[in-house]
Formats: sequence, C-alpha cells, structure tokens
Amino acid sequence: MSAAFWEQPARLMRVHYSGAIWKGARQPEQIAAGPLVRMVRQIAAEDPEDIWRFIIVTDDGQHIRSADLRALVRRSNVPGAERS
Repeated sequence: MSAAFWEQPARLMRVHYSGAIWKGARQPEQIAAGPLVRMVRQIAAEDPEDIWRFIIVTDDGQHIRSADLRALVRRSNVPGAERS
C-alpha cells in the first residue's frame, strides 16, 4: 500500500456495544486521531479478541471495521510496525 494510504487522516473510534445502532449511549467514542498508520498500530497493540470494538473512520468517510480492520492490522507491511 502506498505512503499516501498510510498517511491519510483518520479517527479511531471505540464501540461500547455490539450491533448496528450507534445513536445516543451506543454512539462510538473517538479515542484518537491522526495518520491511519498510527491508528492501525494502536489497534495492533490491543487484545485481538477486542478488535470488534474498534472502527477507523478516514477523512473521506470510509469506515474500516470487522474483517477489513483485522486484515489491515495483520498486514506485514505496516510502516513502523515491529513484527516478531
């Protein structure tokens, strides 16, 4: 993936409840903002079982979650990511 992809502005959101209705008390909470690569690294540091709680929203309105988010976190070419 290109450097432009990883550097695009994004917001990291945490969902407190599962399901599709995200209004009122169920609305996701923004916990970080910055380049997409930083948001992915932050999620990678979390417990893999909790990945369903996170959504990355890019400035162009793309919502990255669930399987797409898990695949992005597992990529071996995330800039600056340390792999064992």
